[in-house]
Amino acid sequence: MTSDSIDSADDIGSILSHGFRVWKNNTNICIPYVLGAGSIFAFALLLLYLMLYTSVEEVTPGGSPLSLNSHIGVSTGMMGMLLLTAAVILLIIILLIGSFFIGSAVGMARAAIDRGNATIMDMVDNGRHSVVNIFLADIAIGLVVRLGVVFILPEYVAVTSLLEGEPSMINISGGGAFALVDIMLNTMPFVLGLLTWLIYIAVISLILVMTNYVIVLDDVGPLDGIRRAFYFFMSNKAEVTIVWLIIISLYAALYVMTALFAYIPYIAPVLFALNFATSIIIIEPLGTVWLTDLYLSKNVRKLSRRV
Repeated sequence: MTSDSIDSADDIGSILSHGFRVWKNNTNICIPYVLGAGSIFAFALLLLYLMLYTSVEEVTPGGSPLSLNSHIGVSTGMMGMLLLTAAVILLIIILLIGSFFIGSAVGMARAAIDRGNATIMDMVDNGRHSVVNIFLADIAIGLVVRLGVVFILPEYVAVTSLLEGEPSMINISGGGAFALVDIMLNTMPFVLGLLTWLIYIAVISLILVMTNYVIVLDDVGPLDGIRRAFYFFMSNKAEVTIVWLIIISLYAALYVMTALFAYIPYIAPVLFALNFATSIIIIEPLGTVWLTDLYLSKNVRKLSRRV
């Protein structure tokens, strides 16, 4: 083991232990995540109510069968437009809410690391200051992630034709077993393409995981934040990857625990609620502190004092 790897391991251990202490003394860092989840849920319910209310108002009793059928056709078209508009509005609202509270949480984590305590004012100031930049950065990264659809688009078209039952796509002369094998062989490229896309998403997420942290901590715009996050990862690949994997492992452990009891009556809903609460109250704020501490200690300054 080289001296660099030993130093890296020591740095990771120091960041994890220090981050845990900071989080333990500032559990209010979970407030942005709790408020964010609650706000998104409330807006989703509001949009659902508006859609249902509008659809009920559109259908009125009375009238001839012809006029009623015509009215139903118009209502169906309007409902489709309403659903599309509502989906776009909900997506924008979710992104804006998430951007505000992510900036809030990172700002609170920085305050907790620097001063030893984080306040609601830290949450409001940092969220308000960084919401637009984080929102734009998330859109840019989302577009990059969606470019990976090229891995599955050709195979998706082929599999769609297969499932629609085009005779040229399936060899059924050998019976059911041979037909099943033929279907599996024909869908294999799509499965491999999907796996490739998932790997692509994971790699992009890892490489740019520090983007929102850079935007808040360095007070930069979305494109500069993405660029700096990329260079930070390239300079600290081992440290960023290890911390990222630890955070992902915590989520995976919760998922596995819930999946093991998913089919047990009464227990599954309770575990699901506990899983969700643990995610937003413990794992997300703890992960935020770890990544904030990692960036501050590696890229901004060496902390002369540990809280």
